[in-house]
Amino acid sequence: METASISFITFVCLIGVSVALNVSKINDTPARNWAVLVAGSNGWDNYRHQADICHAYQILTRRGIPKENIITFMYDDIAHNDFNICLNVDEMQLILYWEVTPEMFMRVMKADSELNAVGKKVLNSGPDDNVFVYFTDHGAEGIIAFPNGLLHARELNETLTYMYEHKRYKEMVLYVEACFSGSMFEDILPQNIRVFTTTAANAQESSYAAFCEDPNISACLADEYSYNWMTDTETHDIHQLSLQQQYGDVKDVTRSSHVMEYGDMSMGSLPVDQFQTHNMKKSGLVTDTVNTKPIHTKRSTTAHVFALMRRAMQARTEEDHSLAMKKLHRVMQLGTIVKHVFDDIVADVRKSLEPVEKPSSKLEQLLCFEKVFKVFQINCFTIQQVPEVAQHVTQFHHLCRTGYQPDVIINSVMNVCT
Repeated sequence: METASISFITFVCLIGVSVALNVSKINDTPARNWAVLVAGSNGWDNYRHQADICHAYQILTRRGIPKENIITFMYDDIAHNDFNICLNVDEMQLILYWEVTPEMFMRVMKADSELNAVGKKVLNSGPDDNVFVYFTDHGAEGIIAFPNGLLHARELNETLTYMYEHKRYKEMVLYVEACFSGSMFEDILPQNIRVFTTTAANAQESSYAAFCEDPNISACLADEYSYNWMTDTETHDIHQLSLQQQYGDVKDVTRSSHVMEYGDMSMGSLPVDQFQTHNMKKSGLVTDTVNTKPIHTKRSTTAHVFALMRRAMQARTEEDHSLAMKKLHRVMQLGTIVKHVFDDIVADVRKSLEPVEKPSSKLEQLLCFEKVFKVFQINCFTIQQVPEVAQHVTQFHHLCRTGYQPDVIINSVMNVCT
């Protein structure tokens, strides 16, 4: 157990970053593989998300994907954080977007011409190129959170469809680490656009953080699903390992949530190396990484609470202990308040009117939810403020599915929160 903790500190503390926001033009021959890595959170309590991304970055570059073909979205507030016990152990040259927003992500994925014109890196992949996308962040039913803003399931799938229609890739693979991540694709992702995705959880459950009791760092060090897929890559010859086999491996060892797959199932027979390497010899690159099983897992929606508890227990001064306890008390209070607010909104909706007509399509239901949740975030709470919000937004989806009109639900939101 001690060995596992030390190894994680080694790779996580190497986040001292040399940033290149403007890059020289890449040669005219497009590379075969591209990658987009997204850490969709900030703050020390979310340490694991940026650690996941740095680990993935190391895996891809060691397997030959050119650094200029990897676009990384990361808030970058961990490497030099006061809580970080080892700084600048390693430096990475990466194309880093500090503006970690859903709008910027979608513009990069679509190769936005305005960004390109001002020298910002976009995904300049073409019809012969493969693309690997890896998200790790918070989520709720139908949404993935960013430090600022939310990416809705409708927006993500419309972006993927746009890319397919504009021949921005040959084949694409997405790995998504977030609570309720299956809801981003279930009954939404087209099966005929050459996209294959796996998710850390199904559409109704939390994903799980892992290695949450390290004695040196008061935060979870990784995520269970993410650690498992990266370990699977590191300990196999991925020229011989198919996407379907990696999905099966990760599903088997991820015990706290249900790993899912969506999209074009015919892509499952493709080797992993077509997305996670570039011009590597067929012998593959297999490391001697010890295949340690994830331990001390915590539900991602409440991992921040355990981090605060550990911070309070490990406080070296009375002042630090008092501050940690105050934060812990406030966080637990907010979690309770959020639950009551959702319950009150649902009760207010149901006492006022009966459902009118169920939505005619999944898109109509998603649009209803988007309208309602936008108002909720402005007037009540955001997921970024209170992660427990993620556990309750499914109630809004249920109201929309049942046939309550968005204006009716919004009126109840305003009644409760203002």
